[in-house]
Amino acid sequence: MSLGELNVSLLLSLGKLKPSRFYCRSGNSSRLASIGARETQRLASIGARETQAVSLLLALGKLSVSLLLALGKLSVSLLLALGKLSVSLLLALDGF
Repeated sequence: MSLGELNVSLLLSLGKLKPSRFYCRSGNSSRLASIGARETQRLASIGARETQAVSLLLALGKLSVSLLLALGKLSVSLLLALGKLSVSLLLALDGF
């Protein structure tokens, strides 16, 4: 299995990719790898925009870490990106 096929399989299993997004008649693995790479970039871009939006809301006082936690949107990677990660928060999230 190529790296592109693995990325597509992983994204599919995580429910982050729709099968129709990488339909390939020829079965060409390089095409599949290219599509997998584009999809990975798309998801990274979405994650970056979400992080920017959360940062803005936190700065405006319209969002708090406790609200993110209540919404189930809090993750260690988001906290790292926002610079809001602390040992006590990691312990509270069972991240350690």
